[in-house]
Amino acid sequence: HRIVKRLRALEERATHAIPFWCGLQKEAVKRLMHPHREAARTNQLLAVVRQFPDRRLEGPDRDELFDLLQSIADGEDELILNPERALARVMPVIMEQCELEHLNNNPIVDVQLLGIKQE
Repeated sequence: HRIVKRLRALEERATHAIPFWCGLQKEAVKRLMHPHREAARTNQLLAVVRQFPDRRLEGPDRDELFDLLQSIADGEDELILNPERALARVMPVIMEQCELEHLNNNPIVDVQLLGIKQE
């Protein structure tokens, strides 16, 4: 009963309450997407992750996204700042944790919630 009260209080304070790792993934995708042409394929794959956060990106697309993220993390493009490089480095871990959250049958008990404002 106490957990339900706390969840309701959280929902009242936040516009939207979602599992922690999925909220982190949503924010990371937003920060990693860029309008310049060199980022077009990365943006396409990240858009799929954003559109279907409850589905695992599979096969060649997943491998390609992870390779692109690694190149962002290791690259020397002056337009990419160090915080973005660090985020690109940990994005695969964030995605895996988000996938695990979606597999959890009882997220209210076992998953930390994150309140974020709707855009």
